[in-house]
Amino acid sequence: MPAPLSRTSSRLLQLSLVTPRPCPWGPHCIWLTPAEGRALRRIAKIVRQWKRQVRRAARERARVRLEAAED
Repeated sequence: MPAPLSRTSSRLLQLSLVTPRPCPWGPHCIWLTPAEGRALRRIAKIVRQWKRQVRRAARERARVRLEAAED
């Protein structure tokens, strides 16, 4: 099972996708190209699937511990 992404790793992943460029809406926005937007959506989908897998595994471990404690 993969380890959870730390906040730093998550931030680095976000920054690795974004190329600095001037943004017409102000200095604090991120302007993604269509390719970057697609990549970000794909990564978000993978992360959602991974989180569900981690939660499912945690529920299974808790169920096994509970059953063992009842015996």
